[in-house]
Amino acid sequence: MSDNTKIMHTFVAKAHNEALKQIENLRFDPEGKNQLMGVSLYCSLIEYTGTLLTLSEHKRRTGFSSVFRSFLEGYVDLRNHMAVDDFYYRKEAAYHNEWIKVLAECKPDNPYLKGIAESGTLDERTKWHKDELKALDDNGHKPISVFDSLKMADMEEEYHSLYRFECAEAHNDFRALLKRNVKTSDEGKATVEVYLVPPADYCLTRLDTTAALLLDGCIRCHDKVGSKASEAFKGLFEELKKVRADMKLETA
Repeated sequence: MSDNTKIMHTFVAKAHNEALKQIENLRFDPEGKNQLMGVSLYCSLIEYTGTLLTLSEHKRRTGFSSVFRSFLEGYVDLRNHMAVDDFYYRKEAAYHNEWIKVLAECKPDNPYLKGIAESGTLDERTKWHKDELKALDDNGHKPISVFDSLKMADMEEEYHSLYRFECAEAHNDFRALLKRNVKTSDEGKATVEVYLVPPADYCLTRLDTTAALLLDGCIRCHDKVGSKASEAFKGLFEELKKVRADMKLETA
């Protein structure tokens, strides 16, 4: 881990701990699904950040992009959830839409779906999801895709660049495999290794992005519920700017 990565790792840990501490200042109605989703997304961002810190600390490249991609999706969902009135319902529509697709493939010869196929409730469950989806559709709430979510958050450029790069890693793209497990000597000889130590700065830009998006998500969430804790995160944002300036880190 390079010196800059160590500095950023320490800062992300500080932001993570502050987010964890400030959970107690979030007030919400546990019976309200809309509010429940918002706070759950907030908690997920904290947990993703903790996992990224663990992988970074132990120099684990495999899996880092998968978690970072999920973190990015969680941030986008939180951002949209705080800004778009019907976002919860569009996510709910996506939930029913996906279940309808799964239930359509429930057959006894599929060992993973055999239990549902033979439960005697397949038709009932399918009808319920279709009815729920139709009710949402009748009210103008269409299922939302990942691309739609990033576009809604004004992050279409990130979808076509950052998000796709992380998908390549998460999906075991050929280039990702070469970087992850193949080491080439000065003589040009290639060897395949397990737990190949990544470049010293491999996690740096991702940790920087994690810090910025975590803090922004926390500010949006706490501002939404009127929590004064958002001031602490705004202060950390100013600290992040100084950290970036000190290490001359290029940011978008």
